[in-house]
This record gives sequence, C-alpha cells and structure tokens, in this order.
Amino acid sequence: MKPKKIIFWAIFAILAYNFFSYSITHSSSEVIAYKRFAKALLKNDSYVARELTLDRNYALVVFDQNPARQKLFGDNTIVFTYYVIKEQRVSDDEQTAYVIAEQVSRVNPKGQSTVWGTSEVRIVHKVKLVKKNDVWKLESFHDPAMKP
Repeated sequence: MKPKKIIFWAIFAILAYNFFSYSITHSSSEVIAYKRFAKALLKNDSYVARELTLDRNYALVVFDQNPARQKLFGDNTIVFTYYVIKEQRVSDDEQTAYVIAEQVSRVNPKGQSTVWGTSEVRIVHKVKLVKKNDVWKLESFHDPAMKP
C-alpha cells in the first residue's frame, strides 16, 4: 500500500472513531435528560424542568438561581448553545448516573450581530440522575450560580 493510502485510512479511522464515540455519548438517555433540563433552564421553562426532576420542587429551587445564572452572560445575547460532556458515569446497577458537562454558549455583545458569536461563555454543570420507571430524572444539579 502507498503511504498516501495509509495516511488517508488512518485519518478516516480516527475521524470515524471520534464521530462514533461522540454520537454514542450524546445520544445516551441520561445525557439527553440532562441536556433537556439545561435547555429548559436556559429558556426559563419551568414546566419542562419540573417534568425532568425527581422532586418537582427541586426544579423551583434551581430556577430561583436563574437571576445569578443570567449574570454569567452579562449583557450579551446568546447566539447558540452546545454541550461538551466531560464525564459520564453510570452505576453498576444502572439506576444512577453522574454527568459533568460544559454548557458552551456563543454570545454577541449588545449592538453586534454575528452568526458565530464574538465570544463564548462556558458554564460547568455537575448532575446526578436517577432512573425511575425506566425514565432518567434529575436528582441534583450544580453550577456556579447555585449556592454551596
């Protein structure tokens, strides 16, 4: 085999592996539940957040910190948001999951309007989820806005 073909197939294999691991991580049910909750927080949708928590009152406790959460963005306008999963662990009995993720929001300052956003705001979330009736429910949520 020629060196060009070897390099091509090596790069292809690396890209395929990364795409496969990314899609497996982001399509797991516990990560989807976490991302739905985080999006509900970002959009101030308490109904969806209450549906995703084990204790519906806990969602209200998390929502009480939304003014502090909004201060993290300053006067910037959010263009779009994506999530980087740093760590994902599921217990041996598959009833508890822990997710550490970064919520990355691309933002524009007031008066600017770019497609990509001029800067980004990264917020680390630490989440514990519990499986109840085959559905992942959020038990605890921690980010910089939550009081210790």
